Amino acid sequence: GMCTDHVMLLLREVKPCRFKKSDRRGGPGARGRDRVIGFPGICCKYCSSKNNFGRYFPVSAKNLTDNTANSLQAHMLSCGRCPESIKASLAYLMHRSSLQKAELSGSWKKSF
Repeated sequence: GMCTDHVMLLLREVKPCRFKKSDRRGGPGARGRDRVIGFPGICCKYCSSKNNFGRYFPVSAKNLTDNTANSLQAHMLSCGRCPESIKASLAYLMHRSSLQKAELSGSWKKSF
């Protein structure tokens, strides 16, 4: 494989979405949420239709692999609608991913 099992499971728990006006956030640190309407992103498949939580709009592949994956992990583990079995699998695979990363080439994030 070209990425860890953890990343594969994480990406199975999200779906594509588009930035909408209600995704805009004001206040300190909000500059990261100033995208054009319709900008592509990914969102939690369990709560995306219920609220604006669990919606991510990375601007680059590097941002997706470095920051968004961590944010998604944190969201999934705290999401009240995400099944406990998925949370347990994510926690296990997150731990196991450190071993998998050593087996994959150093450019596994880029390839993905």
